[in-house]
Amino acid sequence: MNGRSVAASLLVLTMAAVGAAASTADLWGIAGSASDATAAGTAGTVRYAASTHTAWFPATGLGGVSAHLRGVGLDEAGYYYVVGETGTLLRSTLSGGHAFILETTPTEEHLHGAAYFNSRMMVSGGGGVLLWSANPGGAWSLESTPTSQTLYALVRGLSCGIAVGAQGTILRGGVDGTGWTAVSSPVTGADLHGVVRLADNRFLAVGTGGTVLRSPAAGTPWEVISFPESIELFGVAARTGSPARVVAVGEGGAIYTSTDAGSSWQEVESSVTRTLRAVAYTGSDFLACGDHGTLLRSQDGVTWSDLTPVRRSSWGALKRRFQTDPATEEAP
Repeated sequence: MNGRSVAASLLVLTMAAVGAAASTADLWGIAGSASDATAAGTAGTVRYAASTHTAWFPATGLGGVSAHLRGVGLDEAGYYYVVGETGTLLRSTLSGGHAFILETTPTEEHLHGAAYFNSRMMVSGGGGVLLWSANPGGAWSLESTPTSQTLYALVRGLSCGIAVGAQGTILRGGVDGTGWTAVSSPVTGADLHGVVRLADNRFLAVGTGGTVLRSPAAGTPWEVISFPESIELFGVAARTGSPARVVAVGEGGAIYTSTDAGSSWQEVESSVTRTLRAVAYTGSDFLACGDHGTLLRSQDGVTWSDLTPVRRSSWGALKRRFQTDPATEEAP
């Protein structure tokens, strides 16, 4: 054990188990309103919170759903949509994310993003897939797109919609989610994982290698914005009220904020080193989620609280982590 005795290691783990974050499912998507919130992730995990967004509970109605879930969206009526592998799509049965049902989709592509456009819900995914449904419980249909690249995220603006994805892909469509065309991208080697509409109605996208792009409200042209670190950025959210603030999250628990529409960025303390996969603004606070069940909350985007559920381990469970079956032990 690299010079450590079993007893010493057990002592360290026993002390850490009291306050360490639980090794739970990774959370890859999050969305919320001032009255509730929903996060989703690996192995069919869906959690919800009430208005304070401080206590999170498992959602119901997920029996038999074991697919990895990659994104969460919210429509104007308060229904949540959770999307994931092989065309998996869950919808909350009522406004709020307490209970879900599985809906049928016309694709087996992995689904990644969900956002509400004028009068219909839109979902993005692998192979350039865009799906839409006109109302909760309605059928899902494929929308034509000019790309076969994975579309990781999408957002509706005042005059157009934007979808972003692999290899710097950027699509522009109408506010009703129709008429998608490819837009020239200033990056072709970076995947774009998140996009948001800013307080001034411009768009901001983030992605691999610290990639940050910005466009005017018309959705074109796009420019590269300097970022302090070459890290993986997986999510971005914006407060459109005053004071306006943008929050980007990524690997190693990184959280960066901007108050000038992304022109400059400042890193803030997240209190975690686990990779953050998504961030959302609810109208009252910012919420972020990530690996090992990580859930964070901030009222201002600067000071964050770790809400990750804690799992306390028994002495017996800790000892079992260091017991090896001689029959299965690998030779050095």
